[in-house]
Amino acid sequence: MGLFDFLFKNEPSKERPKLIHSSLGELEYQDEGWWDGKREVDGQIIEYSVDGTETEVDEELAAHCNEILSNFSLYFDKSLKKIVSELSITETEARRRFSPDSLSGFWRRGDNTMFYFCFKDIENEYAIWRVQFENGVPEYLGCDT
Repeated sequence: MGLFDFLFKNEPSKERPKLIHSSLGELEYQDEGWWDGKREVDGQIIEYSVDGTETEVDEELAAHCNEILSNFSLYFDKSLKKIVSELSITETEARRRFSPDSLSGFWRRGDNTMFYFCFKDIENEYAIWRVQFENGVPEYLGCDT
């Protein structure tokens, strides 16, 4: 046995908590305080994450996430309009270039309910574009590469 073998001891990985939510389906807890799930919307799998504790998802935020998923095309269109205005491209170009990826981070800031509508960009496979919504209104556009 080497001097530093104790640092590399293979600990069994802890199973992440899971739950079946009444409107969001199966969710898995992430260490950072998020519950992750996915749902098929318009023939595409959309992942989402909702704030909560290790034992439960925040029910108000879960209801908001379910509302967005249930009205997905409305929020998709709102997001595209934000992209069109910020990038100065046509809506046709935006629909060709960007495809929905996920709904990320349903959380609260004061009285505001926030989330990101995330997109893949066919012109840059490493880019994830995010439209940040505050209380149902697209406020900011950002990109991670």
